[in-house]
Amino acid sequence: MVVNHLGIFVSDLNGAKSFFERFFGFTSGEKYTNPLKKFSSYLLTSDSGKFRIEIMHKEDVKEKPDKDIFTGLHHLSFTVGSDSAVDDFAERLASEGYEILDGPRRTGDGYYECCIRVFDEILIEVCSGV
Repeated sequence: MVVNHLGIFVSDLNGAKSFFERFFGFTSGEKYTNPLKKFSSYLLTSDSGKFRIEIMHKEDVKEKPDKDIFTGLHHLSFTVGSDSAVDDFAERLASEGYEILDGPRRTGDGYYECCIRVFDEILIEVCSGV
């Protein structure tokens, strides 16, 4: 079995699209709009073509009740290649105003990672791999 894509509701569809394109090299398909459901989305594809994210917008979507602890999908994790790439990535996002929650650090299971809060309280983890 292969995961087809991950869907994320966002408050700013174009802002989310730009974020994933700019920082992670995703490319976007055409915007999909369903006027009856007041729904719109983009399907984004990673530069390897092996991972896709659907970013979705609908006016009546509710925010998470607690931005740190909740049930459901907790974070997205991306491998960026090396410890120094994790450091550079964290520094770049912090310099643009995104909140570094943890790290960069070496975890007990051998990962070098950093967790960053981005738009809509979404948590992104960047790691060097094991």
